[in-house]
Amino acid sequence: MAFGAGMHVNMRAAMNQAMNAAMNAAISTAMNAAMHMTASLRMHIPAGAFSGTRILIGAVLAAILLQGSGVALLIGPETSISPNSGASSVVVAVASIESQTFGTKAMDGDGDVGRMIYSFSPVEPVFVYWDVGLIDNKFDSGDVAYLHVNDGLNMTNAGDIRLTAYGYYLPGSRVAACDTDINKNLTEFGKGWKIVFADQFGSTGYDLLDPVYIHVGGESSQIERLDIRLSDSANGPAGSLVDGLDSDRGISFSTLTYSIRYYNANGNVRSDGTALYDPPDQVYLDLSPKDGQGFVLVNDIRLT
Repeated sequence: MAFGAGMHVNMRAAMNQAMNAAMNAAISTAMNAAMHMTASLRMHIPAGAFSGTRILIGAVLAAILLQGSGVALLIGPETSISPNSGASSVVVAVASIESQTFGTKAMDGDGDVGRMIYSFSPVEPVFVYWDVGLIDNKFDSGDVAYLHVNDGLNMTNAGDIRLTAYGYYLPGSRVAACDTDINKNLTEFGKGWKIVFADQFGSTGYDLLDPVYIHVGGESSQIERLDIRLSDSANGPAGSLVDGLDSDRGISFSTLTYSIRYYNANGNVRSDGTALYDPPDQVYLDLSPKDGQGFVLVNDIRLT
């Protein structure tokens, strides 16, 4: 019996050593693959796409089930991994912590392209700002811009979307009831404000790489100081203001025809069955026809 017990202990120890070795090797392989894929992704993302973007740091649970064993590993990549990234040996699923996508454009192959999106009702969202800067009654660099979405009142409300930074709240974040910028008076932009794009390639229309702005006012047909970038570009991230020395100041723009729509991510509806906007619904500056059903299209801009 003693011999059998000793043999049992030795076998268990050997099994533990084998499982530990397998786990360490799997973790090393997965981490190396994650780092290579992160570097590859960054090489293919335009400059400024990560600037001003909240990266939610946390562990991504990747369960790799090995036939006949219970080995699972935890990896913590700093960005989500595409299933087409080339690392077929690593299955990343279960949990995914992503960066905010404010200011990115929908591209062919993205998972949200083709989704049905809804117009806001009964009140259309409006682009406004909280006049908290040094200059009263005129938008300046100290003010905070919002997409005001919830009601016809002229105060910030839960669910409004910040278009510029406020403290540690980054562009694309939503106002919550407990935030310090809740219930703040809102002001419309000056006469002549509009959503515009700068034609970078000499075409007759809006292209995938054309940057989009809020032209905050005035009769000029050129990008001016304090205009707000709504899409990432080489000149600055979405949510940044055009400065006096920026290379995009002074370039000509054209007015963009758009609608503000949202994807009903949680399926919440009103008592009459119509879609209800609330977090975590994704909001888009959408190019679908204004009088028809909206769908996420290539070149739509994500506002959350």
